[in-house]
Amino acid sequence: MEEVMSQMREYGTTMLEAKGIDYVFDFPTEAPSFKLPMDVKNNIYLIFKEAVNNLSKYAGCSLCKLSLSFSEKNIYLTIEDNGKGFDEATIIHNGGLNNMRHRAQEIKGVLDIVAIKGYERVY
Repeated sequence: MEEVMSQMREYGTTMLEAKGIDYVFDFPTEAPSFKLPMDVKNNIYLIFKEAVNNLSKYAGCSLCKLSLSFSEKNIYLTIEDNGKGFDEATIIHNGGLNNMRHRAQEIKGVLDIVAIKGYERVY
């Protein structure tokens, strides 16, 4: 998991800095000691990558927070931004969102997308 966390930091930093978006990583200082199957690590990384890509292209945000935490049986990945939100029903090409849902299902995960059009979060 340590390698995945490193890849997330590297990808997030590259994408967000290129778009001039301020960001905060709230990741554990050490990776958990438990082992994860390769498909779980891969899908978590690809969900993260799609979410960061989408927010950097479409959110119109100036700040985002990327959080990762672990419990005994769960991994929590949270990505928040102060962007303009969106109405999923009006998205014409939602392949990225569908891909994230599919990847979460593959690893028996839950994907919650909370997006409120016109709502700008203030940190």
